[in-house]
This record gives sequence, structure tokens and C-alpha cells, in this order.
Amino acid sequence: MIYFLVPRDGAPLIENYLAGWGKGLAGRLNVVPYEDLPSRTDYPGGTYVFAGFDQLSPVQRHAFTGVASQLESASADVSILNRPALTLLRYDLLRTLQQVGINRFGATRAANAASVTRYPVFIRKESAHNGSLSGLLYSLGDVDRWLCDWWLRGNKLRDLLIVDFAETRDSSGLFHKYSAFVVGDAVVPRSLYFGKDWMLKSRTREVDEEKLLAERAYVMDNPHETILRRIFVTAHIEYGRIDYSVVGRQIFAWEINLNPTIGRAPREPTASPCEKATRSPGWGCC
Repeated sequence: MIYFLVPRDGAPLIENYLAGWGKGLAGRLNVVPYEDLPSRTDYPGGTYVFAGFDQLSPVQRHAFTGVASQLESASADVSILNRPALTLLRYDLLRTLQQVGINRFGATRAANAASVTRYPVFIRKESAHNGSLSGLLYSLGDVDRWLCDWWLRGNKLRDLLIVDFAETRDSSGLFHKYSAFVVGDAVVPRSLYFGKDWMLKSRTREVDEEKLLAERAYVMDNPHETILRRIFVTAHIEYGRIDYSVVGRQIFAWEINLNPTIGRAPREPTASPCEKATRSPGWGCC
């Protein structure tokens, strides 16, 4: 049995998959909200996937790190994906990838804004996966003004990261965003987006036959498997999805989502023809 541990608010992302493409796994995968763990007294053998714990508070992450240790020591029949004590979350991931020479950019906590020496930058939350909060900022003054405005609106600064912008456009002016899953030891290519926006999302991607063929070739060939496996090993992550870009042979790894979307909910509105073309297994998905 696979026990998929996830914040309650994040459970629909895996439940949607089990209701659609993953129906065959429904009897073998049990979704367990982290919020229910304190009331459990029995942890049977199986594989425990610690998904989305970057969405938890520091206190919660500390508590469930202890749960993972208890699980491993209680039974030889237990295996764990994403050990909370080891897995690198976004700030530590970006800093580490820069230090080992995989990334050419880094991140700084908002409290240390004065130490930023490279511009432009953008600001995002460490624990969220919805992209940038700011546009590109070109000086410390720009950063200070943005942070001040954020704080005056009643928001907190402690979860904010200042991330170096890395120029990854191709000669035609398009950004490319690659996505790939890791599941245990397997690296599985997922999608390839093209678009003019540097913060590239499904709603801003450009789709035509040439781009779909490029995406298909990426999914079929898995061209970056070796370096992606190195990144996942460095991050101590055995389940998640990495989003990255490539310029020449240089990887720019943006994040690893520990509770990624796998498939759309079965009853969502009908997709466009281009979206439908990418929703069969082996193709990318929004």
C-alpha cells in the first residue's frame, strides 16, 4: 500500500488523478491528510510519500519529521519518499544548486535584501507554487519599495524570497519551461511549454504543431535524465516535479514541487483542441 501524506488543502491534486488517469491505483494508494496524523495510533507497512510538506508551517514540519523517524524505526516494511529531515525546500535548494555549480542564479531571503548584488530580481513566496509576486526589480530601491508596500498591505515578509532573474530566451524571443517528475528512482519527463512571458504558465503558453512535436520529442527522449537525477539526489527528493529551463547545456532549475498537479479534475470545463492534444499519457499537461 502507498500512503500519500499531504496537507488537506492539497489533497485534491492527487485525488483528481485517482479519479481519472490513475483509477487503476485507487485501491493501492491511500491519501492521508497531515492534519489526521496526530489521531492515528497505527502505521502499517508500506510506502509513505511525504508530499507537499513545504506547504506546512515550520512547527508542523518539525513534528512530521519525528513521525517519519518513528515510521522507519518501527518496521522494516516501511519505505519513505521525501524524508522531511533531508529534503531541501526552495531556499536551500536554490542556494545549494548554485553552490554546486548546477544553477547560475541564487536566492536571498527578504530580510537580507541589502546583500543582493545582482539585478534584476523578482520576489516570490518560499512555500507557494503560483509564480512571482512581483515583476522584475532592477535595484535595491525597487526591492525596498516593493517590500514596504507588501508590508503596509498587512502581509508578512518572512516567507518571501528574492530570486535572481536568469535570461533564458531563445533567438526567437521565446522562453522554454521543461517539467519532469521523479518517482522513486525514475525520472519521467512531463511537459515542455513555450511562451513570451518569463514567468511561464499554462495560460500564457503558445501552442502549434511544431511546439507540440518538440514537446513530444522531449517526453519520449528524456534528454536531461542524467542531470535531473543528480538534482533530485542533491535535493534528497524522491517524489515531486521539477520546473527548469535549458540554455545550451546549462540547466536552470527553478523549483521542485512536492505536491504537483498530475491530471485535471474529471468534471472541469472542456479543454481547447491544443490542450486536448497534450492530455493523453506521454504528452505534457497544463
